[in-house]
Amino acid sequence: MDNYQATSTDPESSENLRQDKQSHFQTAVNKHTNHLAENCKRFLMEEIEDIKQPVFWRAVIAEFLGTAFLVCFAVGANMNDENAPPNGLLFPCIESGIFITIIIGTLGHISGGHVNPAVSLGFAIVGDISWIRCIFYTLAQMLGAVVGAAVIRTVAPSTMYQTFGVVGPGPGVSDVHAMIMELLITFLLLFGILAAVDKGRKDSIGSVPLHIGLIVSLNMFAAINITGGAMNPCRAFGPAVITGVWTAHWAYWIGPLTGSIIGSVLYDKVFSTRKTDSLSYRCCLRKRDKNDAPSRSPSAEEIPMKNEITDVDAA
Repeated sequence: MDNYQATSTDPESSENLRQDKQSHFQTAVNKHTNHLAENCKRFLMEEIEDIKQPVFWRAVIAEFLGTAFLVCFAVGANMNDENAPPNGLLFPCIESGIFITIIIGTLGHISGGHVNPAVSLGFAIVGDISWIRCIFYTLAQMLGAVVGAAVIRTVAPSTMYQTFGVVGPGPGVSDVHAMIMELLITFLLLFGILAAVDKGRKDSIGSVPLHIGLIVSLNMFAAINITGGAMNPCRAFGPAVITGVWTAHWAYWIGPLTGSIIGSVLYDKVFSTRKTDSLSYRCCLRKRDKNDAPSRSPSAEEIPMKNEITDVDAA
């Protein structure tokens, strides 16, 4: 016992033990760092490889054109001569849904027809597009929004400018409440889009562009009196640049982008067919298989028969 105590309290042994622990810790840190560096390198190589493809730049141009038309038509739908009766709220809500239906059907096979940084962010989060593509899409969409607003500003007479399609909180609506409303409608937009394009679905929802266009119209009806129903940062960005009116502009970025993140993560991690099919199998199918058709080992008579069938098929 005395020898054990002497050994355990030996300063040299304690120092060796401390050095061993430090060495193991340093080895683990180096291993983790190297693994992280390799993952980062592979990620960057994949991102750079995407830029090298001609289809990448064709898609970026498509997003620029699509967003330019989106803002041009959205602003135009809200313009009216100051002496004429107002268009009302029905017209822009229907026009926006029709436009999204058409633009997705037109550009879907080229770029996906996002025309919205919030949509591009959602697809990047679930891994359907690369992050570098998301960044370039967003830049192209922002530029397209400015060009689209500038075009409609040029061709329309000044008597029709009025607010020039600048979106903002409605009467009595605070900036924070506007941001929350934009978050909600963009959440529904992303959730609905990802559900519509889920490749694992075995049912049919009909036309995907029409499905998404109806979501846009529904969101517009719900939010047009509160925020203008943008659900798209570029819809607010283009007219703001041309007019210089930036009232509550931050709400039209924070709200849609946050709604996009929540909607895409929630669908991808909880409701996608990759998750729901697996959950259904674990909760229902395996239990039914166990009760209705219990597993058993093949009998001796069944084994030769199986081999004979295999031999016939092979022949």
